[in-house]
Amino acid sequence: MYKRQDYDRAFDYYARGNELKRTTFAFDIAEEEAMTNRIIETFNKACLKGRADKGSTTEAPIFITGLPRSGTTLIEQILASHSAVHGAGERPELLRLVRGIDQFPEAAKELGPDKLALLGKTYIEEMRRLAPKAAHVADKLPHNFRHIGLIHLALPKAKILHCVRNPIDTCLSCYKTLFDGELNFAYDLDELGQYYKLYERLMNHWRAMLPGQVLDVSYEELVANQEFLSRQILDFCELPWETSCLNFYRTDRRIQTPSMVQVRQPIYTEAVRRWRKYEHRITPLIETLA
Repeated sequence: MYKRQDYDRAFDYYARGNELKRTTFAFDIAEEEAMTNRIIETFNKACLKGRADKGSTTEAPIFITGLPRSGTTLIEQILASHSAVHGAGERPELLRLVRGIDQFPEAAKELGPDKLALLGKTYIEEMRRLAPKAAHVADKLPHNFRHIGLIHLALPKAKILHCVRNPIDTCLSCYKTLFDGELNFAYDLDELGQYYKLYERLMNHWRAMLPGQVLDVSYEELVANQEFLSRQILDFCELPWETSCLNFYRTDRRIQTPSMVQVRQPIYTEAVRRWRKYEHRITPLIETLA
């Protein structure tokens, strides 16, 4: 139906599938809002600036964050095509360490230099097992956008990339995807829009608290000007230019995300403004984002 451009009928199936999936779990957007508020209140200027450079001194980690379907896999593939970078995929190590902090996020204020350094050391030791000889390891778990404050404290020399894509394209692409894991915000258009606004609010907070520490990478700009943005990414990560990053689709590595087919081919622009094909069917999403 997609190849036939029968978008209306295709959306009927998307909607039905999401309705069925949504009945299988409990999800409360109010809980997500409460957690966002707590993270913002905890990681204020006093918390982030007062304990800068107290964590691990390793320069190995690269974090690729954002919402799912925003271009994280593409950026990881570009980086993984560099000789100094191992693309580790969506890793659970940091999330596991965060869950081991009792009363997170508030408890982060009480973590002293030794505990922060140990947290960073533990993370990179676990990641090093995946690629002992790599100078850098890229972790592309999108939801690490929630943990940017803790990353800054425990791994102050880590590079953090943030993938930005058109909000409606991002949300619609999530809605069209059956995810592994607990991405429970993705199966209702109104909840998707509300979650996106919480994510956007949190990212604005990180930009205000940590200016220059996170590089926003626009998906639309990347597909329109691949080499310029690829060079910008490598410059931010303090990596020399390698032409292999332009030919990322030739890099042979295991990929386990819904974008695994797309990153096996050269850059294309067909996914830009794809939401317009479904515009009359996604009014709740558009209204919520507006």
